[in-house]
Amino acid sequence: MTPDRLRELRRIAEAATPGPWEIPVANVFRVVAPKARHHNPPSGKAPPYPWAIIADADTEGTSGEQAASNMQYISTFDPPTVLALLDEIERLRREREVLAEALKHVYTCDRCECALCPQGAELSYRAFRSAMAALKHSPAKNGERGGPGE
Repeated sequence: MTPDRLRELRRIAEAATPGPWEIPVANVFRVVAPKARHHNPPSGKAPPYPWAIIADADTEGTSGEQAASNMQYISTFDPPTVLALLDEIERLRREREVLAEALKHVYTCDRCECALCPQGAELSYRAFRSAMAALKHSPAKNGERGGPGE
């Protein structure tokens, strides 16, 4: 995914009705934003519901099960979720750049193996800090802790 596409997705998510989005219990074919209110409705009258409708499923063109799955998908990928995913992609790319820079230097510098190279030591330290920060953000697996000090 290109940086331009990531910026476009962020712009779209930031412009959308704020989340969270959810499916009302009574209607599995609708996604709403309960905290968003209709402002200045076209008719001038307040709508009969207190939330903003995000999407209604077309049950004519697909099965009820497929329409309900589509609504689940839309409600799951609300703006806060998309923005969190984009933030994680950007964080991981920054970490990858730090690690790649350190590895490139280590593989091209004759002095790095004996720790005499100040640039290699600094890059290694930055790579270590980046890896430790990544561990803090990693979810725990199989009972492991998420990072140092946890």
